[in-house]
Amino acid sequence: MKRGRNRKLAAAAVLAMALPAAGAFAAEDMTMKDMADMADMTEMPAMKDMGSVPLRKTAEMLGYVVHWDAAANTVTLTYQGMESSLKGKIVVLTLSNGIITVNGENRMEKYDVTVDEGVTHVAPRLIDDVLRPSM
Repeated sequence: MKRGRNRKLAAAAVLAMALPAAGAFAAEDMTMKDMADMADMTEMPAMKDMGSVPLRKTAEMLGYVVHWDAAANTVTLTYQGMESSLKGKIVVLTLSNGIITVNGENRMEKYDVTVDEGVTHVAPRLIDDVLRPSM
């Protein structure tokens, strides 16, 4: 009798540990855009204290579609997320000089841009200044 109870307790313990792990594996199937759609961008912490961030992953997480144009050496970011103040926003970054155009208007400020093993990294200040909603 006691032996059967111990087996049931052991089985319940194993099941209790396995359920959270199943949820974690299911979360891996979510895209960056899915996670961004669930988050309120105005409550995300500022990134200015970080070194550099990967542009594609960060922009996609914030709800942008990213397009690389090798001939023009530009990255075009088009906002497709849920934040109404950003609807239709198009950002073009020229990698060779760090110049940014937002909705057709050149920004006066230049940002540090590096490419490492095919991944474009930008200054976190660019994310805060250009891609996120104005506070």
